[in-house]
Amino acid sequence: MAENNSREMARIAIEALRDKKGEDIRVIDISKVSVIADYFIIVSGNNPNPVSYTHLTLPTNSRV
Repeated sequence: MAENNSREMARIAIEALRDKKGEDIRVIDISKVSVIADYFIIVSGNNPNPVSYTHLTLPTNSRV
């Protein structure tokens, strides 16, 4: 169940990043090497405004 919850949270985060015009989104499964996270998400962007506030909006949008 926890794996499904983590996967759903990652999916929601990716969706939010796409909404904020995130580009080249990569998801790395780190569940086998980390006890604090299952996925590491990397994103880039060209516009400094959406990129600078993406980290502020993701925790609110990522709740499952």
